[in-house]
Amino acid sequence: MNENMQVKKSNRRRGGFIAGAVLTTIGVFNLLANVLKAEWSLWLVLAIGATFLIAGIVGKSRGLIIPGGIVSGVGAGIVAMEKLDASLVEPGKGGLFLLVFSLGWLLISVMSLFIPEEDGSRDFMWWPLIPGGIMAVIGGLLFAGSTGLTVLTWIGQGWPVILIGIGLYLLLRRKELKDEE
Repeated sequence: MNENMQVKKSNRRRGGFIAGAVLTTIGVFNLLANVLKAEWSLWLVLAIGATFLIAGIVGKSRGLIIPGGIVSGVGAGIVAMEKLDASLVEPGKGGLFLLVFSLGWLLISVMSLFIPEEDGSRDFMWWPLIPGGIMAVIGGLLFAGSTGLTVLTWIGQGWPVILIGIGLYLLLRRKELKDEE
C-alpha cells in the first residue's frame, strides 16, 4: 500500500473515532440532563466544548483543544451563573462568569502538556494564559464590588499611559540595538 493510501485510511479511521467521541459525548450530556432534570439548553454549550476537548484528546490535535477550552469555559460560566444566580447580584454575576470562563483558557495551556505537536514535541502553550489572565483579573474585580469597579475605572482611564511606556521602551531599545551594531 502506498503512503498516500495509508494516510487516507488513517484519516478515515481518526474521523470515525472522533465522530464516535462526539456522538457519545452528546449522548452522555443528554442522559445527564435527563437524569438530573436539568435544562438541556443550559448544558448544551458545555457539551459542545467537552466534545471538542474529547476530539482533541482522541485525535491528538491541539487545534481542537483551543475551541474546546474556550467553549467549555463559556459553558461552565453559563452553568455557574444559572446555578448561583439567586445568591449573586450585579456586577458579581458577570465577575463569576469571567472567572469561570478564564478557567477554560487555563485548560488549553494545561492540555497542551498532554497533546504533542505534529513534530512530537510537548511545548507548553502559554499564550492562552494572557486572555485568561485578563478575564480573571476583570472578573475578580467585578466580583469585588464597588472597590473593584473603581479599580476598573482607573485601569480604563490609565491604560494609554502603559501603552506609551511600552512604546517608548521599544523605541529606545531599538536605538540601543542599532548603536550596538
